[in-house]
Amino acid sequence: MVTDVAGGLSPESLPVDAPRIPLQAGRVNRVYRVAHPMGDLVRREHAPDEFAKSLGADPSVEVRAQSLAAAVGLAPPILHHDPIAGVVWMPFVDGAALENLWWRSAARRRVMRAALDALRGVQSSLEIPTLALDQRIAELQDRLLAVDQSAAARLAPDCVAARVGLTRYDWSRAGERCLVHSDLGPHNVLVRGDGSLSLLDWEYAHVGHAFEDLAGLQIAAGADAVELRPLLLEWCAALPAIDDPAGRLDALVMARRSLDALWLALVEARGQTTHPSKTDRRIGP
Repeated sequence: MVTDVAGGLSPESLPVDAPRIPLQAGRVNRVYRVAHPMGDLVRREHAPDEFAKSLGADPSVEVRAQSLAAAVGLAPPILHHDPIAGVVWMPFVDGAALENLWWRSAARRRVMRAALDALRGVQSSLEIPTLALDQRIAELQDRLLAVDQSAAARLAPDCVAARVGLTRYDWSRAGERCLVHSDLGPHNVLVRGDGSLSLLDWEYAHVGHAFEDLAGLQIAAGADAVELRPLLLEWCAALPAIDDPAGRLDALVMARRSLDALWLALVEARGQTTHPSKTDRRIGP
């Protein structure tokens, strides 16, 4: 693994013509594994800036957030970022996907809690923008209304309810704010050989409330969330002097569900199952 390359990789050393093994072909970004003499790399190709930002993403913020997380061992380091081409290079992490029922293992509970605690300790306020979830819901609603009025009308009641739920609480206290991954779940977590976790896909990272990633874990648990929730509430209670932690978690879960639904509707409205080309998208030489 290329984890200790001083200064990252120079453009001349990038294996741009090497065969690419697809790791992920999502709705917005593409990710490939690429061989390199110093160890396999990952090439992440971003969607065009206009499209990414219409969904609430900012590739430059993603790179900064992942770099901050990498500094405390929570993510692969950024080795090279080409903002013009929309390409990021990082080491390939040789790990296993986090189990869907990860909380049933004491070891997994321990490392997940450690990862969340580490996120809360990252000094990110000067480098990463703060996100107000109610404002982001309103922004995405407006963007969806401009491209698909039917979908916007269908989602409007839940979005209004989510925004109202958020207004019941004060989310501004500095001691409760931290770096938020914003899409935390087994689909974005690898378990390294030593049992520690590597968090992937920092596309929607921001500074927000410490409960936000707990809400993401509850959503990712799906039908098994009822089994996970007591643990999440226990972790919520570990933060001092927070009123109504269960209600706050519920408000954030509702907000995250609305944001996820708006994101999916916007992608579908644009008719994009993958993003348009910014660079050569060949797989193979």
